[in-house]
Amino acid sequence: MSFFGSKKKQKVIAVLELASDSVSGMLFRQNKEDNPEVISDIRMPVNFLLDVNFDAFWRCTRASLQKVIEKMLKDYPSGPDACLCVFLSPWFISQTKIINIQKKEPFKITRSFFEKLLKSEEESFKGKGMLCLEREFIKVELNGYHTKSPLEKFAKKARMHLYISLGMEKVETEIEKEVLKNFGDIPLLFKTFPLVVFKILSKIINTQEGLLLVVIGGEITDVLLIRKDSPEETISFPWGSNSLLRKITSEFKTFPKEASSIFQIYLRGHTTEKNAEKTSRIIKEVKKRWCDFFQKALGSISEKGPLPQNIFLAGGEIIDSQFIKCAEDESFSKFTLLGKPFNVKKILAEGLTPYFVAPKLGFGKEKDVLLMLESLYANKVL
Repeated sequence: MSFFGSKKKQKVIAVLELASDSVSGMLFRQNKEDNPEVISDIRMPVNFLLDVNFDAFWRCTRASLQKVIEKMLKDYPSGPDACLCVFLSPWFISQTKIINIQKKEPFKITRSFFEKLLKSEEESFKGKGMLCLEREFIKVELNGYHTKSPLEKFAKKARMHLYISLGMEKVETEIEKEVLKNFGDIPLLFKTFPLVVFKILSKIINTQEGLLLVVIGGEITDVLLIRKDSPEETISFPWGSNSLLRKITSEFKTFPKEASSIFQIYLRGHTTEKNAEKTSRIIKEVKKRWCDFFQKALGSISEKGPLPQNIFLAGGEIIDSQFIKCAEDESFSKFTLLGKPFNVKKILAEGLTPYFVAPKLGFGKEKDVLLMLESLYANKVL
């Protein structure tokens, strides 16, 4: 036995992310007092489908999940000690509900008081074949004042922001089987991206003033409204970067894998004049369609009041080159608090890298911003 004792083993955490076009994974050594140390990060695209059928979509997604897990075990054969699985659309549904309670006489805020409310709201939100993923009071106001520690306090009026989410039972069950088979019987936590990203962003930037987080995936775009330190609403529409690739595939009468090459060649300016004109027209049509969907989404979430001025965009190269200008258009000024165009910023991996310890074999060439945010969350909670 050493007189000086032994250094406590750092846990290795796996983060799995299921999106509409890919499955991503990150392995890191946990360090709650400091930055997590990245072992590896992986991103596996889901096979590109011209006709999106859910059963086929899930089979392709599960195949990508298996490849991610296989790569994780190759990078770290002994496997992780715990796992966080985060769902993006279309793998969950969620809502933030504001509950108001007012009585003539002061009442005590207890754990049983919260549990009764949670159980009641969960029962009313449940659907067939769905399981509750999260149910959490994000913000509590007593007698009009925000309080971080409401337990055992008295109030005549309580206003509570409840975030609740559901996932598909079949999907959760099959993910559990894959984790158990490959990683062993380790703790597995399911979460959704709105809550996870909110928890991390609220520590990095001021969420009191509010912001819109727009995540443009392959099949789906998610618009998350964060206002007054609460994830207020999430709205999605079925139009993403794969919509552009499908259109290119159709117009050029080619295969899905070739569509991405055609687009990349166009961006580099190495295509023929005829193909450049054709690709430019396709991009214009797809971008207009996305802008139409985006405008309807903004109209829906602005019904409760003007929207924050700041938009944070997360997406790949297609987003960089095509959709930022759309979000900055003056036509969206009518939705904002100041009546001015949105201030659009892209969340850059470079801004998050200082929060990690990344050895030479850690991060891949293309860092996944959402995966980085999710891993920062996992480092604190698992």
